[in-house]
Amino acid sequence: MVDQVCRLVERELGDPQRAAKLSIDFLATSVGLSPDHMSRLFRREKGQTLERHLMVRRVEAAKRLLLDPLNNVSQVADRCGFS
Repeated sequence: MVDQVCRLVERELGDPQRAAKLSIDFLATSVGLSPDHMSRLFRREKGQTLERHLMVRRVEAAKRLLLDPLNNVSQVADRCGFS
């Protein structure tokens, strides 16, 4: 389940329209678990919280996008799901 959630995070972050809607509730529902149970499983297996994992993946995606001078900060923030 945890690996499935990790793949789902990568796929959703690759789609700018879906990245903004990426949440723990969405991820847990997608794999058929409650958000609390998914968070516990994730932390047990990965050694970090699901919230932390999402933030790290968003920041990494933003860093890659900001290397392109055609992207401005506002566009990158929207695309990576930062409000």
